[in-house]
Amino acid sequence: MPPAEKLLPADTLGVLTVPDWDKAAAFYRAAAMSQLWASPEMRAFREKFEEKWKSEFGANLERDLGIKLGDFSELIHGQVTVGFLQSLATEQDPKGGIVLLVDAKDKKDALAARLADVKK
Repeated sequence: MPPAEKLLPADTLGVLTVPDWDKAAAFYRAAAMSQLWASPEMRAFREKFEEKWKSEFGANLERDLGIKLGDFSELIHGQVTVGFLQSLATEQDPKGGIVLLVDAKDKKDALAARLADVKK
């Protein structure tokens, strides 16, 4: 996948990119903060936080997009980029829009099938 700056248009307001999701995830799992988050002592807080996150953000996003986010999480393996684009501005949202670019590496056929289901 080309670097994010070659994929996004010139009117991009901001970019957040992870060049290799698998490496970033491995780094995160090994980090002290991640180990603290996964510790038994944090369980009650973590479960409450995750439930609140799912009910207030995840459920709305899944409803608006008509997908289950968990169905796509195992397909993320390469570069992941979020771009904030002025060219996606509308009357309803004059601030612009967001584009998500995900490299599925060898899972591209599974991703294509899931996206085809979303289109239906």
